[in-house]
Amino acid sequence: MDLTEKMMSLVSQWQESGQSQRKFCLSQGVTLGKFSYWVAKSKEDFQGDGFIWFSCRV
Repeated sequence: MDLTEKMMSLVSQWQESGQSQRKFCLSQGVTLGKFSYWVAKSKEDFQGDGFIWFSCRV
């Protein structure tokens, strides 16, 4: 599991936990600053432009 997968998994666990970010970070041994970055990153990834880009050969 790479860093992105690990952190996105932690973000999902936090959302389901109902805990504050601070408490969750303390229980997981992650700094609040680092975790906050990944929470924001997960929101960016979730909010797409509504399009799926792909290329194809003709």
